[in-house]
Amino acid sequence: MYVSLLKARIDALEKALRAVRMRQLKTPYDELDPLSQSMVDVANDLTALDEQGKAALLDELNQSGYGMDAADLERMIRSICVDY
Repeated sequence: MYVSLLKARIDALEKALRAVRMRQLKTPYDELDPLSQSMVDVANDLTALDEQGKAALLDELNQSGYGMDAADLERMIRSICVDY
């Protein structure tokens, strides 16, 4: 039950990030609202992760109860960062 709720929250975050990204395409970073800037920062941080960083993130997410595997993490990163 909790895993499905957490995955639903991740899916909602992914959708929100994509929606914000559509607004950002023409807006310089300095002119974005703080939430949008944070979302850009998250995408940049995820894009910069190496394999060790991904493993650490996956471990942290799973300790928080997300129940993700490496494929789930890669899907989440691709979904969030596809337009960044």
